Amino acid sequence: MISTDLLQTNAEMEAEFLENELRDEEIEPKQITTGRVSIEEKNIILTLHFAVRSQVEASNIMKMRYYDDIAEKAQILADSCTFEHDKGSNREVTRLGTVMIGQNICIGFSSWSECIYAWINEGNNFEYGIGSKNGAEISHYTQMVLWRTMAIGCGANPCNGTAFRVCNYAYGQYINERKTPWKVGAPCTDCPTNCGSDGFCDCGGKVCSNRYKIPSPKCPCVSWWTI
Repeated sequence: MISTDLLQTNAEMEAEFLENELRDEEIEPKQITTGRVSIEEKNIILTLHFAVRSQVEASNIMKMRYYDDIAEKAQILADSCTFEHDKGSNREVTRLGTVMIGQNICIGFSSWSECIYAWINEGNNFEYGIGSKNGAEISHYTQMVLWRTMAIGCGANPCNGTAFRVCNYAYGQYINERKTPWKVGAPCTDCPTNCGSDGFCDCGGKVCSNRYKIPSPKCPCVSWWTI
């Protein structure tokens, strides 16, 4: 079960870390002003994803970063105001080759926080090893906590008063991963030489460039795209 109160406390702690992280990476201005997602909103998006990912007992969960090329594809869908998922091929990012891109959407929420908390609260329906324990939706939550999701980019459009928000993820999830979206264990035990100070496995922003190459928290891919 995911506690919203715990997440809010965790979010406050993560916010300071995230502010320092963005400075350390020296992200170019164009990478923090994509579409209708402001710098503040981007921080909220990352903070809440960091918070929920840090609460699972995972030995292999990867650090997540935000990228403009992924966000641009999400923004295209948001601008369409179609209020439904687009085709997987529409989400593909040139620099990532054939990497499968996942997607979460929400419609009508007044803020990014409300939208993302709705996804997080699906964790109340989730039981590790089973998936949905009551038949209710869990796929937005499991995409957020999938161990190999290392990159995110989001878009938004007010759509005449019915806000449409979209987040795309590399990697996307397969249906069978919804039962076990991470490996249970102490933080970083699957990546002892690639463990960040935040407790996430960290391959330095590198993603395997082929959808058929399963990434590893030990970062052994033969072919990389650095994003």
